[in-house]
Amino acid sequence: MASLTFPPTQGRTSLPSEVAEREIDRLFSRTDRYPDEEIDRFSVLLGSADRPLWSKTPRLYIVLRTIGKLGVLDELIDDGFNDLWLPLSAEHIANYSCLSETDFLTAQRTVLTDVVALERGRHQNLDLNVVPLESEGYLGRGSYGVVQKVSHFAQVFAQKTIWRQVNFSTHRENMNSFKKELEALRRLNHRHIVELKGSYTDQLRAALLMKPVADCNLAQYFERAQNATGQDAVGRRSAIRSFFGCLTDAVAYVHKSQIRHKDIKPTNILVHGTKVILTDFGTSRDWSDMSRSATTGPIETGTREYRSPEVAKCKPRKSSSDIWSLGCVFLEMVTVLKGRRVEALKEHMRKETESQLYWCNLVSVERWIRQLRQREPSRDNIPLEWVEKMLQKVPGARCTAAELKADILGCGSPPGSRSPFCGDCCDGVNWVMV
Repeated sequence: MASLTFPPTQGRTSLPSEVAEREIDRLFSRTDRYPDEEIDRFSVLLGSADRPLWSKTPRLYIVLRTIGKLGVLDELIDDGFNDLWLPLSAEHIANYSCLSETDFLTAQRTVLTDVVALERGRHQNLDLNVVPLESEGYLGRGSYGVVQKVSHFAQVFAQKTIWRQVNFSTHRENMNSFKKELEALRRLNHRHIVELKGSYTDQLRAALLMKPVADCNLAQYFERAQNATGQDAVGRRSAIRSFFGCLTDAVAYVHKSQIRHKDIKPTNILVHGTKVILTDFGTSRDWSDMSRSATTGPIETGTREYRSPEVAKCKPRKSSSDIWSLGCVFLEMVTVLKGRRVEALKEHMRKETESQLYWCNLVSVERWIRQLRQREPSRDNIPLEWVEKMLQKVPGARCTAAELKADILGCGSPPGSRSPFCGDCCDGVNWVMV
């Protein structure tokens, strides 16, 4: 999949550098708006002209060349600036003493669009602050933005909005998270991962449009299952059993795509009908262009409660950190299946250590697992074996998502029959290959 800030490479024809430079000069003659197709052409030509970084920011290139400030393009790119930032407001331009506010605001209009065409599926840089989307209610918060239900021409989306901040440091951090999530969702295509339908920026906000609009998140689903009675309770518990396989399939796919989610937790897992969906990739890490998946140094993001020991201690971490977080979620799922409340599990941990951080409570978690094993139904003891493999203190001792998949598929009774711990969509035939 191509980068978000320049067009797909498929069908590009490489030109000699001097030919590309002449073609750029020829195209660079507009005083009105550049259509998206011409901006895409700039990207291709800049790549042919041995300007690979510039080819990723063709809109910014056009603006800076228009105002005679092309010499600062590399500096802006080093500062994290990319085409997703456009349009900039006067307040944001003021952070760059090398730029003229009036000149930049005038020039950037040539690379923006005044037509909202979200159905195209590409990112849109809008020259308007009133987007024709009708808000239909608040859904929740993501790692860095607010999520609302919105409608557009009879279509309903979940819109994640990040409001542009005047404080430059905060703005840069938020836009970096926006870029991470946008790039991750562009690369991922899986039935148990939220689907990106469109995205846009204007001077007020940056937004992602996604489907489906879920009924609730997994934490809320736990509450509903715990309070359910009769056939409703039976149905909800049956759905939770299927979530083990479906979530594992999603995480296996993410890791196969060389991405770490880095913030797996119940509130980042959606439930739509009886389908479970992984969402919120704003903290994710893509290691596809790196030699290894491990990172070191300070903790960037992620929820403290579900952090692995190595993440909490700022030690090197890999995709096994996601397995730890998923193991915490699995333990809460089994807790509900066994008729206990998730809050009871957290209270159990607080009594032991005055903390409900899983990595601080390995001993109390082991005790909790022993208690759950004594409760009915006994068939729900099987996932506890997976939890024990996932919540290992040493990262290398944890199972991988691929190994976990094999365990889940192989637990049918009698042997060879369908596992009760994955949905029909993940019965083994349609699982991703890892």
